[in-house]
Amino acid sequence: TVDVEQLRKDVERCDLLLGKLPAELKAQQLNAAQMAMRLQCTKTEWVTEGSAATRQALAKEFVQYCSLPRVLNSPTDALFCARFLKLIHQLGVPHFPLLTVIDRQMREFGFLVRCTTPREATNLGIFLNEMLSLVEHWRDADVFAKECATSPAFMTFARGEVIQITHAEFLKLTTNWQKFLAVDVFISCVESGDYMQIKNALLVLNRMVKIFPAVGIYAERLRKAVEPIRDNETREDLKTLAGMYCTTLSASAKGK
Repeated sequence: TVDVEQLRKDVERCDLLLGKLPAELKAQQLNAAQMAMRLQCTKTEWVTEGSAATRQALAKEFVQYCSLPRVLNSPTDALFCARFLKLIHQLGVPHFPLLTVIDRQMREFGFLVRCTTPREATNLGIFLNEMLSLVEHWRDADVFAKECATSPAFMTFARGEVIQITHAEFLKLTTNWQKFLAVDVFISCVESGDYMQIKNALLVLNRMVKIFPAVGIYAERLRKAVEPIRDNETREDLKTLAGMYCTTLSASAKGK
């Protein structure tokens, strides 16, 4: 009798919650629309025009004080940080050094793999996966021409003047990111012999295995670096992570 009564109360509680969902959805949609309008109306006030040094300083401050603390905090925060940058691009925020910000994140956040907790490493993997998915989307020539070729977010300083980055220059930049992350960060960590570096690297790699590496030569080098851990490691957690990564990496390579 007690179990039946408790079940009846649980059903009533769930029905009550279900009844509230449509109103909550409508309220959230209204709030999101109002916020989107506010961002659209105020975007010209976010960043003032400045020199190359000013843009570099802005990128550094944004990464250090806005992105870094939140990326490591939780999975939701990591996803928010990546999608906020995507929103900045979609809004076309004038003078925001998007590429400089992403470049600093790729280079500085990569080294965080060596000194974070496993939970933070997982959050970092979520962020990098989302960012690299966006970068891979932009690598397509047609997409770049439509979304990036005239975007203020894809402006950079060269020879003392602001110029629009070309598709070829963007491809070169993203290839450098791939090389840096694969060789200087992940292979270095995996081959370090240090337990935490290996574990963190594998946690991050497993989070973004379907999108990284996008360059075949680095995928092969990562596979060769991880396979000895899969085959010879005595610590079961590392062995399991390495096995998961090698399996998914092989499957992803066949699907490309």
